[in-house]
Formats: sequence, C-alpha cells, structure tokens
Amino acid sequence: MGVKKRQLQTNLRIFGLAFIVLGLWTVIKFVAQTVMDYLPMIREYVKQQGFAAQADQETASFWMQFGFTVFVVVLCVLIFLLHFYIGRSAMKDARGQKKNHVYLVVAILYFIFSIATYVYSFLSPDLGWQAVLADIFIDLTLYICILAIVILSLKLKKLREAEIAEAGAAA
Repeated sequence: MGVKKRQLQTNLRIFGLAFIVLGLWTVIKFVAQTVMDYLPMIREYVKQQGFAAQADQETASFWMQFGFTVFVVVLCVLIFLLHFYIGRSAMKDARGQKKNHVYLVVAILYFIFSIATYVYSFLSPDLGWQAVLADIFIDLTLYICILAIVILSLKLKKLREAEIAEAGAAA
C-alpha cells in the first residue's frame, strides 16, 4: 500500500501544480481574448453616441475602457485565485495536510461550468470554429487536470481510510 500511496500523492501534487500553471494560462488567454474583442467595440460604441466635441468622445472612451479594464483585472484575479485554491488544496491533500475536501466540490463545479461555457462557445455563431479549435488542446488539458485531481484525491482518501481501518484492526 505504501508504493501506491506515494504514487497517488506524487500525481496529486503534480496535477495540483499543473492546475495552478493552467490558471495562469487561462488568465492570459482571457485577457487576450477580451482585449482583442471588446476594446475596439467600446471605441466604436463611443463614436456612435455622437458626442459634440472630440474631447468628450475621448474622455468617455477613456472612462469606459478604464472601467472595462478594472472589471477584467478583477475577473482575472478571481480566476487565478480559484485555480490557486484548487491546486494548492490538492497539493496539501497530497501531503496529508488537508482535512476537508471542499475544494473537490469547487473543482467539480468549476469543471461543470467550464464544460458548459465550452459547449456554448462551440454553438455560438459569434465565434469562429478556428478560434475554438485553437484552444481545444489547452482546454482539454485543463479538464483532464480537474478530473485527475478529483479522482486521485478520492482514491487517496479511500486508501488512507483503508490504512486507518487496517491499523485499527491490527491494534
């Protein structure tokens, strides 16, 4: 049982770290997509509002872009913190330091939400299939990582419980 336990611990620690790194990638991808897609739309929207003076148009454009940027930064921080929480919790669980498994519920919910948005991106007429296809390998890696964290954590928990039961029976 010792070898199997060490393998599960090592794999869980690796997948936890990978999930944190993929969180950085997710943030970078999110920023790139939103900046490329929405900042030009904000500029165009401000132009269509018909401000009398060029200065008014530039001021409105600046504040809308500033507000949008703050919103994107807050979302990016939240996305990374979610990845960090799940990844760090998996790493702590691998070392036996994590006693509650709330992070598994969060990981499962994140997985469900990610799959739902991924399916929506395939069905959305606004996005080209080439853009979605370009992200498929990274996104699949993220999904595999989430599932691996959940499965490995549950297996490790089951193995630890079996060890405790075995130690109790021997005593």
